[in-house]
Amino acid sequence: MKKAMLLAVMAVLFYSCSKEQKCKQLVKDYLSKNLDDFKSYDPVEYSKIFADSSTYYDDKIYNQLKDSTKKLEIRRYGSDYTEVAVDTVATDTAYPNRSPIQRYDFSTKLADSIILYMDKQEIFRKNFKPKQIGWAIIHNFRCNTNGQPKLHKAFFRINMDYSKIISAEIE
Repeated sequence: MKKAMLLAVMAVLFYSCSKEQKCKQLVKDYLSKNLDDFKSYDPVEYSKIFADSSTYYDDKIYNQLKDSTKKLEIRRYGSDYTEVAVDTVATDTAYPNRSPIQRYDFSTKLADSIILYMDKQEIFRKNFKPKQIGWAIIHNFRCNTNGQPKLHKAFFRINMDYSKIISAEIE
């Protein structure tokens, strides 16, 4: 019984270790292709691997709502709108053939639509349930930048099966 328990613990440790090794190798391969002076690369520290979850900013529906809101705002206020301007000046310029009452009605309908879309975005944000989309690791390393050694911090997003880096942000 103790032997089986020990083997199970060792298997889990081996499996998790191989995940970390895969991630570290992916990071090293990525840096070898993207650093200007990889020969000066000196790894300092890796974080533990952690789950990378989606955000509502990544969601297609949320982005469609946001784009629609932006288009309505541009239509109401013009291409150089400011959110403070609530009058119909922009619609006067954009729709000169309409009477002031028609322009006001049109502007009011656009404002109502904008509010509706903004409310939908807020509801979406409140009800959004993140999903795991992969893994992430933070890596600190030194390398030459413009001929000078510099300490860098990098955030890597890795796909679910540890086979490729989805994105990297290097400071």
